[in-house]
Amino acid sequence: MSTRDEYESSAHDWRVRKEEIACRFKIDGPKFDGYCDPSVFSNWLADMECYFDWYEFLETIRVLFVRRKLVGSARIYWDSIVRDCVRRGVVIVLERNERKT
Repeated sequence: MSTRDEYESSAHDWRVRKEEIACRFKIDGPKFDGYCDPSVFSNWLADMECYFDWYEFLETIRVLFVRRKLVGSARIYWDSIVRDCVRRGVVIVLERNERKT
């Protein structure tokens, strides 16, 4: 077996194990309430990146998922930005090939 075959086999085995783990445990992303402390935000952002890496989310899904994790003033702020963009007819670019108005 070549090194490449071994690598592909171990990568496949890891994906299978990861799917089994995901089925047994519910891993949920953290919520963010808009607390104005840069270290709190940085920690939340780092936690979300780990979560996205684990589940291999596409960029579009990340944006939609993060919206669900905003609570309190952070959610109010996000919704106001989206409403303002819609009112002004500004296109929100989620990904290179996907747009939302």
